[in-house]
Amino acid sequence: MKAVNDLDLQRETAKSDLLLSAMRTNDSKAAQQNNLFFIDSGLIADPGDKLKKAVTKYFPVLPAPSGAVPSFLDPSDYAQAFWQVSLDASQMSMIDNEANKITAGRQTFKTVAKATHAPWYVVGVVWMLETGGDFSTHLHNGDPLTAQTVHVPAGRPLQGQPPFTWEASAIDAIKLYKLDNADTLDLGDMLDRLEGYNGYGYRRHQVSSPFLWAFTSGYAGGSYVADGVFASDVKWARPGAVALLRRLQDRRAINLKGTN
Repeated sequence: MKAVNDLDLQRETAKSDLLLSAMRTNDSKAAQQNNLFFIDSGLIADPGDKLKKAVTKYFPVLPAPSGAVPSFLDPSDYAQAFWQVSLDASQMSMIDNEANKITAGRQTFKTVAKATHAPWYVVGVVWMLETGGDFSTHLHNGDPLTAQTVHVPAGRPLQGQPPFTWEASAIDAIKLYKLDNADTLDLGDMLDRLEGYNGYGYRRHQVSSPFLWAFTSGYAGGSYVADGVFASDVKWARPGAVALLRRLQDRRAINLKGTN
């Protein structure tokens, strides 16, 4: 009996190893194809097609090893690094939660996108990063819409009277930070513009901006803890733009393959 149990355990372990190796890629489509190959070929038993249905529905993916990604990414390498970095597997639940909120707000973001010629998902990512996913605050910095902004940039929007609509304020923010007309940019330039929304100060410290790269292997740590105050031993505790965009890509909510 023990020999039989040991054999069953070995088979289950081998099955798990195959599934994990199939998912260990930064490309959700490749992970799905790998898993389907193992299932359809019979290498992984799948009674009732439960695994096959789950793989097709959820696009499971694990971050691939990527030791070649440096802790400080040069802007000229942004497009390539976007696909090379691995996402922090321990933070995937938070990344997915925020990606879900962005997807849910798509129609609102499209209103701003139409007026500014910025991709809707860029508007959505900025919304998540600057406001934490709050439509009652300015896209500029998360200040309440009941008045003009108080924090940097103060006094926005310049036109209109409070309380402001979220869309009107968001249009002002996208234009102010030069993310308008970004729908024709290549991936690297788009990421560079996104970084500029939060500021380029991290480059002076040879640290990849967490606004872009937090929760990816492209960010090792370092953060501004106040205006002009940088702390090398502090890490961002939320996903950056790249992690969010990559998960939207994984889920096929967007397609960035043609922008790099």
